[in-house]
Amino acid sequence: MTNNKKLACIILAAGKGTRMKSALPKPLHEIAGRSMVAHAIASCEALNPEKIIVVIGPDMPQMADAVKPHATAIQAVANGTGGAALAAKEHFKNFDGDILVVFSDTPLVTSETMQRMVEARRQLPAIGLTYSAFRPADPAKYGRMVMDDDGTLKKIIEWKDATEAERKITLCNGGIVCGDGAKLFDWLSQVGNDNAQKEYYLTDLPQIARFSSAMIQSSGRTSPSAPMWSLAPA
Repeated sequence: MTNNKKLACIILAAGKGTRMKSALPKPLHEIAGRSMVAHAIASCEALNPEKIIVVIGPDMPQMADAVKPHATAIQAVANGTGGAALAAKEHFKNFDGDILVVFSDTPLVTSETMQRMVEARRQLPAIGLTYSAFRPADPAKYGRMVMDDDGTLKKIIEWKDATEAERKITLCNGGIVCGDGAKLFDWLSQVGNDNAQKEYYLTDLPQIARFSSAMIQSSGRTSPSAPMWSLAPA
């Protein structure tokens, strides 16, 4: 990346592959000749980040070996994406750059898309969070991006917690988030689990960031094949 501001990446890779009926951790399943987590690492490495931290579950030595030389953080309890990202906190003491949080099971997300997300967050000092988003032909049960009248991202609501009106929204959460590293872990520490799954979600960050006067915008693609990203104020 050409911007001189520091960048780091957190890759969430604690999934066990239970729904895949496999003893192999989900991120280690291969697509196009290499594991899904290896695809995610390669995309992050292309951004030349200062560090890449991979969040894994306890008792996952195979995963820890697979992501070397990158460091790992342990998510001791499987309590959601917010809890997973927060598990990396000790690796970011005094870090004041941008932090990109990505998933290990989305191997088709390119480094170009990630870079556009980072650049979008850096457009204005007030932008505290950038979220990926997309408009699929069938929104199905994806989380919905609820926009404010001024075009900023008001909140992200999971399908199970959404009202009928919110479920009619066609802009969906793509999962990836880029945040201000000086504030991200403070916001993560405020995430609660008052939801249907009783988990701590990354998607709760926009509402928390808004309380600290952070700007949150959302932008994305209008068709499944077009690249897309979203922003949120900080």
